[in-house]
Amino acid sequence: MENEQPETPRPQINQDPRTLTVNFSWKKWKTLISYGDQPGSEPAYIMESKTFKRPNLIFKSGAGDSTIGTATLHSVGINPDFEIHGSPGALTAKSRLLTDYIYISKKFNTDGRPMTMTWTSGSAFKSFDFVLLMEDQLPVAKFTSRTLALKNMGKIEFLDSRSDDPAVRDEIVVTGLTLFFCMIYRASNFFNLVGAAIYRPGHETKKATQSAQQIQVDEAIQSATQPAKHDERLVEGRQS
Repeated sequence: MENEQPETPRPQINQDPRTLTVNFSWKKWKTLISYGDQPGSEPAYIMESKTFKRPNLIFKSGAGDSTIGTATLHSVGINPDFEIHGSPGALTAKSRLLTDYIYISKKFNTDGRPMTMTWTSGSAFKSFDFVLLMEDQLPVAKFTSRTLALKNMGKIEFLDSRSDDPAVRDEIVVTGLTLFFCMIYRASNFFNLVGAAIYRPGHETKKATQSAQQIQVDEAIQSATQPAKHDERLVEGRQS
């Protein structure tokens, strides 16, 4: 997309590259996301929470000098919006009660085609442990939470080689933690219960799927018209 922002260079990974630990820092009042599980290690990501401002969640690089993504939780609606490197998206619930959310990704396909990804869990609100699945149901990431912990909130595990791509990791971190805080918000907010009661899962997931199909159509049209425009410029150059 034209408004996508360049991705931030990542520091070299010296610890466990397949696991990110999510810790809340009471001193800094921020969520620090670091490789491995050693306390005091330099964070790879920093997440700031804004209770009364939108976006509610702001994801920054470990140095805190650039914004990787943002997310907005809604008072009544149960589908949070997010933005990663300037590209907007949404987590769309497939069920009123179960933790089963889809979103459209352009990072997991090597050719850039949009793919419907699913964050899912076998429980409703008993635990906030999620697995990220591709369209073929291949698990690519896992988020394990510790909802009662005051500091060590959980961890993100990368289960597939696609996560070696920093852009894919950014997407997993932003969407996974957005879903985590969305479910906490839903469990503690009466208005979200109302939103879930009036929610139409089939209608919303159909809209999300149609959005992915429309992206493919738009990109096909764009790629088809680019050679034509190039030929027109060549003809104009020859005539001049």
